Amino acid sequence: MMWAHEGIGARLANQQPLETIVPPDTAFEIGAVSIIKGGPNPEGAKAYVDFLLTRTPQDINARYGFRYAVRGDVPVPTGATPFERLRFVRYDRQWAIDNMARVRERWQREFGR
Repeated sequence: MMWAHEGIGARLANQQPLETIVPPDTAFEIGAVSIIKGGPNPEGAKAYVDFLLTRTPQDINARYGFRYAVRGDVPVPTGATPFERLRFVRYDRQWAIDNMARVRERWQREFGR
């Protein structure tokens, strides 16, 4: 089990004979960028995030980082499953909010150390 983009990159670089499989009805890692509230340069932070969402950096990340872009006009990374063939777990945000404390408590009780 590993990050899909690392498996794709290793295979394409002929480092490992790997096949990347994303099982149906699973989650998927989502990279993120954030602006820190109260940070020293909010205008610069906003400009940076705006830049990251443009085509060029999204294309570079897909082409050389083997990650899916957040833009529909950027091709799927070489060797990746076409996005429309992926089936993601259904996520009910309101249920997650309503049950967060209960789920965390159970996790700590059963798995926390």
